[in-house]
Amino acid sequence: MEKLSTGDYLFIYNIDTGFPYHPSYLGRCAVGWAILDSNDPSIIISRAPVPLLTSTYLWETCGGESGKGPWPLCQEPEVVFATGLKPLGNDQFLVIYGGADSVVGVAQVAVTVL
Repeated sequence: MEKLSTGDYLFIYNIDTGFPYHPSYLGRCAVGWAILDSNDPSIIISRAPVPLLTSTYLWETCGGESGKGPWPLCQEPEVVFATGLKPLGNDQFLVIYGGADSVVGVAQVAVTVL
């Protein structure tokens, strides 16, 4: 959880749909987000209607529905999960995440504060 310029907090969390996998837009694990109130973080100001990150790339899906076969390093298909959040300033962040239970990726996100 990291503070935004408004004083509110960006909270990044992992979604696990378990087995069987949710439809392909989500996969098994994905990354979600919420904005929490600065005075009372138990109050959710905003929450994503869809995940911030889903398994998209071959190294995250293990080949998935592409029919190209499994990615050589893959341990678990259709999985991405956040492991860290690094503030960059100006309400921008790096989300460090794991993919397919075998690789590490990074995504840059910018929060538009209204």
